[in-house]
Amino acid sequence: MIPASRVSRPGVPALWAVPLGVLTGLVVGVFAGVVSGAVLLDVISWWPVWLVLGLLAWWARGRRLGMLRVSGLVPLVGTVAAVFFLVAHVQGWPLMPSASARVIGPEPDYARASLHVQIDGWIRLDGDGRFLYEVFPIRWGGRVSLPTAVEQTVEDTIGVDLREPGDSLLQRYRGWDVSLAAGPLWDLTLAGIVDADVSGLEVSRLRVSGAGTVTLGSGRAGNVDVSGEYTVLVPSGTPVRVVGDAMVPAGWTKEEDGWASPEQGAGWVVNVSPGSTVTVATRG
Repeated sequence: MIPASRVSRPGVPALWAVPLGVLTGLVVGVFAGVVSGAVLLDVISWWPVWLVLGLLAWWARGRRLGMLRVSGLVPLVGTVAAVFFLVAHVQGWPLMPSASARVIGPEPDYARASLHVQIDGWIRLDGDGRFLYEVFPIRWGGRVSLPTAVEQTVEDTIGVDLREPGDSLLQRYRGWDVSLAAGPLWDLTLAGIVDADVSGLEVSRLRVSGAGTVTLGSGRAGNVDVSGEYTVLVPSGTPVRVVGDAMVPAGWTKEEDGWASPEQGAGWVVNVSPGSTVTVATRG
């Protein structure tokens, strides 16, 4: 009896599950709110890459180079491309179309400036900007749309209101990264989940609501109005006065309306709204 012969037919290598899994995970992440929907725009814009990989996969079926299966190399290349794509999207590399979703202000040629930001998401703010302000979306999933800036200028004073112009399913992010220039004297109003480092800025007044962390500097000090759940970090040796109820470092003096640091002189005044949970801590 002659055994039936087995015919080897080229199939789809199991390694293709890796790059396809990465791309599928991105789509699932969008609908789960983990990844911004903007990633789908970038996937579509990269269609020539996916087309080339598909053509290579079709051409490599059943081909070998000696003992090496060519069809097994193509999914490895696809995996590298998918991982590179994910990193490029999250980091906002210029080769991604969604990287253009940013707002850049004018040169910081103003004596005074004010900024108002209120969103249902993260606000990460620092004083390292080269322009008066720079705003970039935090490229993860969330409910915050792209930023737009409304400016009002009177002589050497400018007011900036960052707003969400509309609601787009594919252009929603976790929040905004905001960088401000260190030149003007700032008046800041921030509402959301705030991580603000204003230690490099001259601040006359800072109003924060929601929750988060505020890092103050030791330069010109102003008033800080806090409403919500916040940690306020102040440099060691900087005079601070707290008006209202707050947790403060050991050694501070209890006063009739709040607390005072051991250091005397003009410094930060932290006004705590009733019902807020505020912790004031020192940093080196």
